[in-house]
Amino acid sequence: MLIRVLMKTDARALNHSALTELRKRGVAAVQSGESPTAVATALGVNLRTLFRWLAEYRRGGWDRLTAHKRGGRPPKLDGAALRWIYKAVADKTPLQFKFPFALWTAAMVQALLAERFEVRLSHSSVCRLLIQLGLTAQRPLWRAYQQDPGSIGKCGLAGTGDGVSGSLDG
Repeated sequence: MLIRVLMKTDARALNHSALTELRKRGVAAVQSGESPTAVATALGVNLRTLFRWLAEYRRGGWDRLTAHKRGGRPPKLDGAALRWIYKAVADKTPLQFKFPFALWTAAMVQALLAERFEVRLSHSSVCRLLIQLGLTAQRPLWRAYQQDPGSIGKCGLAGTGDGVSGSLDG
């Protein structure tokens, strides 16, 4: 006898062991004489999904019902490459890699990836990669940290509020 419990969640959201158990229960219920429509409704899956499970069972037994990781495009960069990129961006300056500017940009990381790993990534993919590595874009301070407020007054740029004041002669 099949226990009638309607699932509130999608079966795709289940982990692998729970999905495997769900598949085995569904196939066992149909084999014990339950209607496939009733089993699919009770388990909260589409009828076609249940028939796909039954076909997999007929092809290879209970082992064919084991849930596996879904396929997808393999990553272009492996773990060692990601570690190298993180260390390069976090611990070194672009000047050490012969770039003309002292702050990292996505274009620089993109060029570094193309040179070092022969991998071409788009600008948005490089930005996404840097965010995944925990490296976020930082805006530089617009005011120089070496600024000397006393030297500004010497140049005659310290104004009185009326626009241009003082002379540039010193």
